[in-house]
Amino acid sequence: MFEDFISALDNFGMAFVELNDIAIWLKKFDFDLGVPISEDGQGDILDKALAIGPREYQLDPSCDYWRGVETILNSEVAALAKCL
Repeated sequence: MFEDFISALDNFGMAFVELNDIAIWLKKFDFDLGVPISEDGQGDILDKALAIGPREYQLDPSCDYWRGVETILNSEVAALAKCL
């Protein structure tokens, strides 16, 4: 069971593990944490965000501009999209 746990953590490839992911893994061993399991975890949301490159990225004034200033952007992807 421990080796399977280490393998599962390695497969995530991230520096964090969500409670949702742990709950799904424990379910394989018939152990229920009693927390609702979500199909779309934060990792899935992060993967979708990382899949968008600068060419496809659409700048959003409500979140990309720091304090509404057009010359200061909040992320590298937003900056690259602006340059492109």
